[in-house]
Amino acid sequence: MAWAPALFGSFDVDGWHGLVLEDLGPADVPPWTARLVRRAAHDYAAFHRANLGMRPTAVATATLWRLFTDRWPKADLSRVARLARGREDDALEWLDVAYPQLREAGPRLVRARTRRTLLHVDTRSDNLRVRRGLRLFDWNFACVGPRELDVAAFAQSITAEGGPPPERFVEAYRERLDLDDRLLRLAISAIAGLFAQRAPEPPIPGLPRLRSIQRRQLRSSLAWAARLNDLPEPRWLAAVPD
Repeated sequence: MAWAPALFGSFDVDGWHGLVLEDLGPADVPPWTARLVRRAAHDYAAFHRANLGMRPTAVATATLWRLFTDRWPKADLSRVARLARGREDDALEWLDVAYPQLREAGPRLVRARTRRTLLHVDTRSDNLRVRRGLRLFDWNFACVGPRELDVAAFAQSITAEGGPPPERFVEAYRERLDLDDRLLRLAISAIAGLFAQRAPEPPIPGLPRLRSIQRRQLRSSLAWAARLNDLPEPRWLAAVPD
């Protein structure tokens, strides 16, 4: 069994680069069930545990994950608020209050001292299989860093796809490997900044679903960040469309 899908060829069309890969069968998720969330969390914890203490390499650097931690200062809060159709004023008021706390999360996560492990950073339903038979694909952010960042990014994406709240993933993960509450709070706050920056941007030709996915992840990540930071509930997120 190969470690990655077979590559049958490649092509270029109008500036896009395509790969023809082996078909690995139908998607496992979504829908996300409680059983699948628990299994994915256990496997994710096993992956992180197996690589605890890993040192950076030429491929898995120690700094690549920081690209995801500095996005709040780059987000235009007025544009984020305009996503909440009909509740723009509520959104802007909430963001003005929460922004100072959320903005500091990324830099604090970068400064935190913790035992590093190998990270994927971009784990989600379209690049994983919850079944036997390992395959590696779509891993362009391989790096060494805090596992809480991986957990935060993956857990909120499950919720964004209609799965259980992220706390359920965290609970199952902790059955196999512990997490630092403070680092998890900083991580999801930083991840929310990524979607606050990206979700309001104009659509990208050729990727018509991207902004919709990012708006859903803004809702799930920012709501979770609010809970972990004891911020008022961002009810205006309900007005942000898919």
